[in-house]
Amino acid sequence: MKHLVTTLLFGLVITAAVQAQSSRVDSLLAAMTLAEKISLLHGAIDPTGEAGAGYVPGVARLGIPAMRLTDGPAGIRTRHPATALPAPVALASSFDPELAYRYGHVMGIEGRARRHEVLLAPMVNIVRVPEAGRNFETFSEDPLLSAEMVAAEVQGIQEAGMMATVKHYVVNNFENDRMRVNVVVDERTLREIYLPGFEAAIRADAAAVMCAYNRVNGPYACDSETLLTDILRDEWGFEGWVMTDWFAGHSLESLVRGLDQEMPGYTIPFSSPDMPLAPAVFADSLLAAVESGRIGEAYVDRAVRRILVQMERFGLLDGEATPPEIDIGAHAAVAREVAEAGAVLLRNENQTLPLTARDLQHLVVIGPTATRPLIGGGGSSRVRPFRSTSTLAALQELAGPQAQIRYVPGLDLDGVPVPTAALRTPDGQPGLLRQGADGATQVDSLIDFTGERALPPGSQWTWTGTLTVPTAGVYELKLQTAGGVGTLSIDGQPVLRTGMFFSDASLIPTADSLENATYRIELQAGQQLSLAVQISGRMPSLPFLPAG
Repeated sequence: MKHLVTTLLFGLVITAAVQAQSSRVDSLLAAMTLAEKISLLHGAIDPTGEAGAGYVPGVARLGIPAMRLTDGPAGIRTRHPATALPAPVALASSFDPELAYRYGHVMGIEGRARRHEVLLAPMVNIVRVPEAGRNFETFSEDPLLSAEMVAAEVQGIQEAGMMATVKHYVVNNFENDRMRVNVVVDERTLREIYLPGFEAAIRADAAAVMCAYNRVNGPYACDSETLLTDILRDEWGFEGWVMTDWFAGHSLESLVRGLDQEMPGYTIPFSSPDMPLAPAVFADSLLAAVESGRIGEAYVDRAVRRILVQMERFGLLDGEATPPEIDIGAHAAVAREVAEAGAVLLRNENQTLPLTARDLQHLVVIGPTATRPLIGGGGSSRVRPFRSTSTLAALQELAGPQAQIRYVPGLDLDGVPVPTAALRTPDGQPGLLRQGADGATQVDSLIDFTGERALPPGSQWTWTGTLTVPTAGVYELKLQTAGGVGTLSIDGQPVLRTGMFFSDASLIPTADSLENATYRIELQAGQQLSLAVQISGRMPSLPFLPAG
């Protein structure tokens, strides 16, 4: 624990320095127009396209730089490669805060190397619902263990020069209806189970907090004065800023109650019953609300000050710094150490493990991920690794060329193209009618454009027609794409999307590396489905949207 004590003292020194230099922030606030202040309180679209998750424009005339935010529970998620770290739940299984510090330091270095200033991590929600989709991104079901690990990770991230954002505050412990659900929790349970991890991150001097989608005992977490002011600031003394989770802003009054920044800060024309994205509030309405007197400008100043103080603390107001170099080998070694320390062998019948040199000479390797490595989870944790090796290739290399290692897929995840006999164009011809962006049409007997048949880069196409079901049963309809975005609609309703952030694709690609989305449906013999397949080779300007 000696190292952690040292880092804590370092954090205290930084805090004292910031307080001594607050006159600089005062001067900037006095020089900013109301519109410039509000521009720091919501995100915007990064004109360079480099931002991994969010972008906050600066005020160039005053020397306030833009900030880029990226996801990072298990590695830096940008368009560039990064070290794919083991899941945080594996890190917590090591019970080693020193390792958590180095885990965070890897992300901090790599984030700054990619010219990002804010890391949207660590996640410290308690594992309470076993099937919750994001359990792997957080630490554990134990408040004490989670608190120890998150404090160390925050220190590691921030000593590398990157601002840590602890999330999702609070009781965001399952995914089902997470954007609307009201979590009812008594005071003792809140204090003993759900809050300790967040408090530990604040004691470790985290720069930012992300409030959650859900309601807590009535109000939305991002609109709760109890959570954002009474507990976070008055009790814990938090001096950083609070941002919303993406599209989790709900009211202008949240600024008064303790919210500081709305992300991503713009409204997009995408929503679904499972993903109801709230429209932007601060970006669209805050300026007028302040000018009309509905919201006092003092609340704007308070939020801007909180952001600028952290920017000053991390040297962002001192001019552009030289980004650090990434030591790929050293960071890979940390990732491996975490994986080994966090692995838990629950059962080992007949002392099967570890495999001996003799065992390696005769093996059967089963499953699609043996050749298509599943690296990390989806969404915020989807990292593009510097390099990866499949299980099958690693075993073959270890065993040598004389070994007899047999591979069996075990499960067909790819399927086969829908046969021409089941497809009809709107005018009754076999196949589907294809129409290009220029209006030109043709009939395709099969919708299979892989390999040498790949569609031209940047092109856009729509296929329409009907599918007639040959025999009754449960079917899996698949949409598989690469290098663009796609949508499959049945009877006018979109059922599958690929190539965008809110994609329906599996984490496991096809054998030829296509995104692979699947829709299961029970059908009757002779039933007809109206199909529409839309494909665009133009990547979306936002990771959330299909290209228009």
